[in-house]
Amino acid sequence: MRYLLILLCAVAVPSFATADEGTEEEVRYALEDLARCLVAEGPPSDWVAIAHVLVKRSQAVGVVPSEMARRYCSMFKVDTPRTRWLRQLKWDSGERPDSFPPQLWGRYKLQWQRACHVALLVAAGVLPDPCPTAWHFGSLQDGRPARTQAVSCGATRSRFWSRPKGPST
Repeated sequence: MRYLLILLCAVAVPSFATADEGTEEEVRYALEDLARCLVAEGPPSDWVAIAHVLVKRSQAVGVVPSEMARRYCSMFKVDTPRTRWLRQLKWDSGERPDSFPPQLWGRYKLQWQRACHVALLVAAGVLPDPCPTAWHFGSLQDGRPARTQAVSCGATRSRFWSRPKGPST
């Protein structure tokens, strides 16, 4: 039921950029790599918080969310078989990319479609930000960025931190 509601909202929500503009191609360009990052970086329980961090950061520097995802998410910085096939996922498509392992597609297909919808709904402002003060995210292994404070985003596996405070020492 929850997924159906998200799907209905996604169909009804215009482009995140403006209420009356935004072609499918523009939305794909702005959000496809954000959705790829969601699938790569965390479990579905973390996606809304991760998407909000990346959208906030993209707005702060004047780039589309996908550009911020390419700058921030590790999947765009390393070259492994997994990151190669994740980068070949197509916006909101149910089609398996040729390089995607067939035995994994059943598991990832629904995740991929959900990630596209979460990216769209967060960018459109439909899904509320679970942690408005979060500016960074990562794993326990990444450690806390300098001059930041931990931020609670609810029941997430990823860690979230505030904007850096004060001068660097």
